[in-house]
Amino acid sequence: LLPLETRLDEGGYTTPRVSQQLWGQFERDRSEARSAFLEQAPKVAGSKAVLQDRMEELLSRAAARAIRQAGLEVEQLESKVEADLRDLAFKCKEEAHELQMQVSSAATRNELVERREEEGRARERESHRALEEERARRTHDLQTLRESTEEEGRATEARGEEE
Repeated sequence: LLPLETRLDEGGYTTPRVSQQLWGQFERDRSEARSAFLEQAPKVAGSKAVLQDRMEELLSRAAARAIRQAGLEVEQLESKVEADLRDLAFKCKEEAHELQMQVSSAATRNELVERREEEGRARERESHRALEEERARRTHDLQTLRESTEEEGRATEARGEEE
């Protein structure tokens, strides 16, 4: 039993992760130690009870170590998950801030485009109004010129008839 106990006490059946393979190895070693004890120990009354008590103690110690190790693993995983959650929360806040900045920038650009479009429409209306005024003025000038030309033509005809 001594090699089994030594290996157990030195942590030979535990690793940073409790594994079924190591637990299986412990059970095999325990079975071998039991068989060796039964073969080598003197056949006296109560030796099986002593062996049984010793095996139960070893099993209890191994289980306690496995539970402690599993607890440590859970704590480590919880710490890692908490750290990951903090990192993700921070990244989410950063990304949300970046998106808010992009939305704000897009809104500003949109306002600028809308303002330029309105200014363009205002210039277009002003140009259209100026064009209509010019057209009306030219139409008036043309009408005045026609009337003047017709009057001169009539005056010239009247003078030519008088002569």
